[in-house]
Amino acid sequence: MEMTVGPIGPKHYVGIKARVTPADMGSKLAELLPAVSRFLRERGVAPASAPTTFYHAHHDQLGVFEIQAGMFVAEAMAGEGLVEPGVIEHTEAVRCMHVGPYEGLGETHEAVEAWLQASGRTSASPSWESYLSDPGEVPQAELKTEVVFPLLPLP
Repeated sequence: MEMTVGPIGPKHYVGIKARVTPADMGSKLAELLPAVSRFLRERGVAPASAPTTFYHAHHDQLGVFEIQAGMFVAEAMAGEGLVEPGVIEHTEAVRCMHVGPYEGLGETHEAVEAWLQASGRTSASPSWESYLSDPGEVPQAELKTEVVFPLLPLP
């Protein structure tokens, strides 16, 4: 799997936070991503990305992820209700493209983690997945998901 490193940010986003298990991820995203799309549409704001899941934390011992389902936006904006804003500060990031079913994304994350260890780099939070293909229109084997891990600056 090809990893590329380059600059990123600042990038603003909005989303709804949740704690989910891997088994519940798909159903939770199916609930939250349309709500974020509706939030943006009601405010006349066009998303600046495909639907995206931001990973704020992973609690191995509990088997849960703290995520934020949302989208990047062109400019900073206020949240409302459950929708909260966020920003990715200017930094470097490692990114790769996962092609295939969403169930294989764990292996892609493991490949990025292996790259981090081999390269001596440390990731920053949040990492994210942007779902570039519509699973209603593209066969599972051809789904494209960009996986991005911001990097802490080198010492």
